Amino acid sequence: MMRIALIRWLERRLQAEPSSLAKGIILVSVAALTLAMLTLRLAVEADLAVSLTLLLPIVLIAWYLGLAWGLATTCFVALSWLAADLVGVTPRVPDWVVYVNAIVRAGVFGLAALLVAALHQAYRHQRQLATIDPLTGLNNRLGFMAVAETERQRAARFGHPLTLAYLDLDDFKAVNDRLGHEAGDAVLRLVGSFLRQRLRRIDSAARLGGDEFVVLLPQTGEQAGLLAASDIHSGIAAALKKDGFAVGLSAGVATFLQAPHSVDDMLQTADRLMYEAKRESKGSLRHAAVSGHAADLSQRAGATAQAALRQDA
Repeated sequence: MMRIALIRWLERRLQAEPSSLAKGIILVSVAALTLAMLTLRLAVEADLAVSLTLLLPIVLIAWYLGLAWGLATTCFVALSWLAADLVGVTPRVPDWVVYVNAIVRAGVFGLAALLVAALHQAYRHQRQLATIDPLTGLNNRLGFMAVAETERQRAARFGHPLTLAYLDLDDFKAVNDRLGHEAGDAVLRLVGSFLRQRLRRIDSAARLGGDEFVVLLPQTGEQAGLLAASDIHSGIAAALKKDGFAVGLSAGVATFLQAPHSVDDMLQTADRLMYEAKRESKGSLRHAAVSGHAADLSQRAGATAQAALRQDA
């Protein structure tokens, strides 16, 4: 258990993007460590050990702050070390040896910064590929689960409501059968593009798979959640109709007045509402306010809404 917890902790630290304050602390700490190591260098003959020690801050800065800061730190460390060698109390060596050592040291440190920064970019790219749906540009299920869990915990901590909309395209299979999968992909891309353009920065949308989408609206209560979901619902339907796609959209929208126990609870509740809407009338929206455990779906009077879309024949 401890090993698993350690691995997860390291993974979170590798993924984390430091704040401005954290970046400042990192830079100050590196400068202090460099000065301390150089003071030690002046006092004792510990060239190799101290040089290797100074690789650590360069690696950390290149990973968290990027290549430019990593190379800047390399220059700072290499020049400071050169100054310590030129004025040091250790036995003198020819000046050309000191300069050659400085160049080699700077090259090694710079190469380390370059490799670490490149590794970080590759790591972020692979993480993005693992959490983004390539067709729509939205989060996939894995990416959504991570974002939703963060928002669920935030809602539990601060007592904020949050709203989740579960969207399902009606008669999507018929589009694939009649017009081909390229037309079906065009429908999915249209929905993805609409969601990316219309949502707030704090909102999140994802394609869970096939023709199912979810929209998470943090800090959004009952009335605001219904209005936002209705706007998304009608907007997507209008965009599909404008582009000539005979596809409807059924939606289940759950506003959680209290943070649910899990993201799975959230999805199951909104999914249940979506199927209720689809059974009653395709192209409709069903909304409910949920208090307590999501599995004990409690719809308060006036908290359920139906919004059927009319399509011209």
